[in-house]
Amino acid sequence: MIVAYATAEDSRQGHEIAGLAAVALVTLRALWGLVGPAKARFDDFVTGPAAIIGYLRGLAAGTAPRFLGHTPAGGAMAVLLLVLVVATGLTGVLMVGGVLPHEAGEELHEILGTSILVVAGAHVLGVVVSSVGHRETLIRSMVTGWKPAPSDPA
Repeated sequence: MIVAYATAEDSRQGHEIAGLAAVALVTLRALWGLVGPAKARFDDFVTGPAAIIGYLRGLAAGTAPRFLGHTPAGGAMAVLLLVLVVATGLTGVLMVGGVLPHEAGEELHEILGTSILVVAGAHVLGVVVSSVGHRETLIRSMVTGWKPAPSDPA
């Protein structure tokens, strides 16, 4: 997404390739969310608003439960990012294909693209806050795919 954003003004071809690559990666992640391992599946971490608000309140109070997979807030952010990437790619394709009027399509495409950056920044901030709140390194868990269980001394 950073490449697509950085090439928006300079290289239409580079921008389109980066955008299509982002949509392809999101499509693979969506498939992984349906058939992947238990903690990667949407049914493991997609919750309702009450669970998200409850988790955020608990995090602020220092009482939020620990999750081996996505937290309710992290799951919501992941889904929001997936939707934003698909919507941004779709508006780009519809604009290039002449289905969306260029000015309106470009404005919507830019708003969605900027929204991805804002939401991604908020997601990173959430990872930091959650890491501090739970006294663990979530980034290591994201890279390795492993997180010690509460009874695991590691």
